[in-house]
Amino acid sequence: MESIETLSDLLHKYGWFLDLVERGTKHKRFAYAKRRKGRKVLTRYLKAESRLSRLTVQEVLTKIGVLPIAQNSPDDQSGEMQPTNPTISKIEAGSLL
Repeated sequence: MESIETLSDLLHKYGWFLDLVERGTKHKRFAYAKRRKGRKVLTRYLKAESRLSRLTVQEVLTKIGVLPIAQNSPDDQSGEMQPTNPTISKIEAGSLL
């Protein structure tokens, strides 16, 4: 992600919000996606704030449950992740945004 604002905007499109939580004695901050569901709040860990620049749109969408978790097939030599749901391969990542 380019910035925290970009990540926040992406999460808002899918009904989630960004929460930066400070943990530990070294005051490190971690990014969580949160969403209210009835009386409960669903929470998904995204990444440490220092590593947010390495976070991709596809990773975010997978972590919040928009995309299925991808798995490598044993015969795939490309090293790229393949979606578990064959219908999702027809959808371009850009069209989800």
